[in-house]
Amino acid sequence: MLTNAPDFFGDASYQALAYWIMAALTNDPFNLARFAGLYKAVQSAGAAGSFGMDATETPYLNEHLASWIMMLVSFPLAGIVIHTIKETNYDVEHVDYVDEVKADEKS
Repeated sequence: MLTNAPDFFGDASYQALAYWIMAALTNDPFNLARFAGLYKAVQSAGAAGSFGMDATETPYLNEHLASWIMMLVSFPLAGIVIHTIKETNYDVEHVDYVDEVKADEKS
């Protein structure tokens, strides 16, 4: 059980980084919901690919290499996004509140 602890910690750290990046990109709850939905869709597609690899009896080494290659490619891309994040977006971003959206739809 404890032999899988590094894997669980690595997965949790990766997801925490992904959610932090999404939260730092915008303060708009509607955009955050879209980002989270896109992230979960990509994550589910990855899980489906993993199950597909298992179903075709792909060697474990190939699965492991594919996982590491995707992760190593994603870190520089995440670094590019992280370097574009500003301290705050409150001054440049207009946040729509649910009450305002409902009032606009009624009129």
